[in-house]
Amino acid sequence: MCGLAGVVAAEGPWDRDPRQKRAWVEQMLAPLAHRGPDGKGLWAEGPAALGHRRLAVIDLITGAQPMVDHENRVAGVFNGEIYNFRELRRELAARGYSFRTRSDTEVLLNAYLEFGPACLTRLEGMFAFALWDRDRRRLFAARDRFGEKPFFYLHRPGIFAFASEASAFRELPFFTPEVESATVARFLAYEYLPTPESIYRGLKKLPPAHYLLWEDDRLALIPYWELPAPEPMTPAPLADLETELRRLLSRAVSRRLVSDVPLGVFLSGGLDSSTVAAFMAREVSRVKTFTIGFVEPSYDESPHARRVAERCGAEHTEEILAAEACGELLPEIVARLDEPLADPSIVPTYLLSRLARRRVTVALGGDGGDELFFGYETFQGLRLAAWCRKLPFFRPDLLRRLTGLLPGSTGYTNPRLVAALFLKGLQVPPWLTVQTWLTAMSPELQQALWRLPPPLLRDPDVLFAPTRRLYEAAPGTAPLDRPGYTYARQYL
Repeated sequence: MCGLAGVVAAEGPWDRDPRQKRAWVEQMLAPLAHRGPDGKGLWAEGPAALGHRRLAVIDLITGAQPMVDHENRVAGVFNGEIYNFRELRRELAARGYSFRTRSDTEVLLNAYLEFGPACLTRLEGMFAFALWDRDRRRLFAARDRFGEKPFFYLHRPGIFAFASEASAFRELPFFTPEVESATVARFLAYEYLPTPESIYRGLKKLPPAHYLLWEDDRLALIPYWELPAPEPMTPAPLADLETELRRLLSRAVSRRLVSDVPLGVFLSGGLDSSTVAAFMAREVSRVKTFTIGFVEPSYDESPHARRVAERCGAEHTEEILAAEACGELLPEIVARLDEPLADPSIVPTYLLSRLARRRVTVALGGDGGDELFFGYETFQGLRLAAWCRKLPFFRPDLLRRLTGLLPGSTGYTNPRLVAALFLKGLQVPPWLTVQTWLTAMSPELQQALWRLPPPLLRDPDVLFAPTRRLYEAAPGTAPLDRPGYTYARQYL
């Protein structure tokens, strides 16, 4: 990962001293140093100042940023990777563009000069970037289709700022980190903050698959891609479908192996990461795999990961931890978060990243498989819920009394809790079912905890408005299309 920061000003008091904006951006880069240990760069001219902290992955020698195109028309900062940059480079070279580096960043600059914002439709990758168009005095910034790379922004009269992390904005004199009670309530309900909201008042997150244009102090947010509705199933032999899926997975993994630094795989032993490791093993001489295991048996998947690594002929590294050791690391982990996140998976993910960083610079993983292939248990729960709702004699209130007879557990699965949550999800509208199952602190529980509960806790339509908007906007007509879309566009 890399770190981006920048400030642009409209004509007026903020525009008078470019040295001030450069100083602000340099201060913003300090909290982002952990994102880019391999280099720091600054560029400032007229109303714009851009900054970059670099983790070098492609073109280690000439890929430093901020980068300016060969005609000095566009300056940009980029975080991520464009997987098809070589094909785009050949296309642009045929159109007369020249290149001074081997980096995907320079391909992006020339693609913008040739196609404008429409260049986004040609990019395959994970990215967040900002380009300053000197001729138009316009900032063009974008985020990848699923929001893998972060992009925060702040718009005040006469000035606009952006960065990869919310912590960077604390360095700006025109930003005050204020937190509203309604934002805290929504965080406690979701255990994260849905885009575009951030923990701080006025600070926004650019939605995935969107770009923004800032020009003459006017800001526009524009979507450039939409998750397509699943196509109707066409009759085909299962063997043909398997062959096509293997081809697509092989292509996806292969594209992500373009790197000038060592690569590895986060391997849990589950289906998704094991699939990635298997396809990667076909492309490289020996895969490096990394696993975090736990002393508690119900949480430990390291034996599965070990077997997969052996099957792939991988160079396997694992670390086994106890829950107490993870708890002791929480202050260190939380200090790395620039806004709250209550997902417990952040702990093993952090530890796994730390373990892998000793051997590799970039690691692939299996995130996203459950959303795209409907792998979560909640999808099975939705099928059962749909069946239950059709029963004329189904009585959730009576069954709720029976849940107390089920055994409880401190392991990964608690039968009593699962049954209680399932029944609760049947008593809300379909758009709210999955979120009811995922919510740790329900509106009722929060109202009992707050001294002065925020008004939105009294109305689930307001508290969970981000989920309802996505659910109702989802394309597709099959029973799982809407919840699958909501998972992919929000939870993922």
